[in-house]
Amino acid sequence: MGGDAPDIGHLGVGEFYAVSDGVPFQRLTTPLCLSHHPASPLAPEEVIARAKSS
Repeated sequence: MGGDAPDIGHLGVGEFYAVSDGVPFQRLTTPLCLSHHPASPLAPEEVIARAKSS
């Protein structure tokens, strides 16, 4: 699967490219809580609390 993402090396925190069958590359921005990986995983309650606060 090919695509054009000329600025991929300049993506910021929480910015990604996604692609799927029949769908072109799309630049996505996610909240930091979805792209930051702490030393240990969040507990389910922490995930729910963060989702509710955004």
